[in-house]
Amino acid sequence: MDPVGTAPSFRATPIEKPPGLRIEGIVDATTHRRLSEALQGLVDGDPEPGGVGLDVSGVEFIDLAGLRMILQLARDRAEYGGLVLIGLRPHLVRVLQLTGWDEWPGLHLEGTARNGH
Repeated sequence: MDPVGTAPSFRATPIEKPPGLRIEGIVDATTHRRLSEALQGLVDGDPEPGGVGLDVSGVEFIDLAGLRMILQLARDRAEYGGLVLIGLRPHLVRVLQLTGWDEWPGLHLEGTARNGH
């Protein structure tokens, strides 16, 4: 746990296969701007065909607003191959399934039967 008065840890680093990002740490109100900036980097410029990856295996916590940012990126990238979520923990897969977000346009869940990734 982070000491009182410090921002929770959050880090975004590039990945190559598939091209995209690995995010780690805590995604909440204190780190939304950093997540937004990192995700924006995936869509800046002319979109290239093919999906982009977002490795979330190192995410300790993500709030609803953080999930919505990811869903918006998936929708924005849908016509270019979408967004592949990599390293989903079982509880996050369950949340996505219960909300119906696993069927979100442009969103592909690596390792699930529906998406075949």
